[in-house]
Amino acid sequence: ASSPELGAPIGPNPSRGPLTLAGNHNTPFPARSSQTANIFRVQMISVLKRTQHDDCLVLVKQFRPPLGCYTLEFPAGLMNSGESVESAALRELEEETGFVAEVTSVSPAALCLEPGICSSADKIVCVVINGDDPANTRPQQQLGEFVDVMLIPIRELLTRIQGEQAAWVP
Repeated sequence: ASSPELGAPIGPNPSRGPLTLAGNHNTPFPARSSQTANIFRVQMISVLKRTQHDDCLVLVKQFRPPLGCYTLEFPAGLMNSGESVESAALRELEEETGFVAEVTSVSPAALCLEPGICSSADKIVCVVINGDDPANTRPQQQLGEFVDVMLIPIRELLTRIQGEQAAWVP
């Protein structure tokens, strides 16, 4: 079985359109009481490592109706009740991308990316994906995930983003 092509969508949902870079999957949440957990979401900085290949950053491309365009984002998702940050990150990564990974670090504090408009708080989780592991040579997204998985060589990241004519979303 061959590995996915670098920089090409590997998911079942090829998409077209202008890209906009967004650092999160932002969903407004209702106000929380002080007894409610502060962390709702996890975002994964995922590095795919394979023998005889450049290390790649794993990103997802998807259409975001509020922006009216496609966005290039870190894989991310909601935590389930009682779930650890690490477990949520590994579960969400596998659901969105099909990759199985190992957690290398977790941000010590939650990141509030849009504190002026919503109460969401994210934990950033760094993971490494062993691309030589048979479980990762032909990753399969969970049904119902409507994202394209992009493998971007880290050393080409800025050039690739510029090539896609992407723009940062504040």
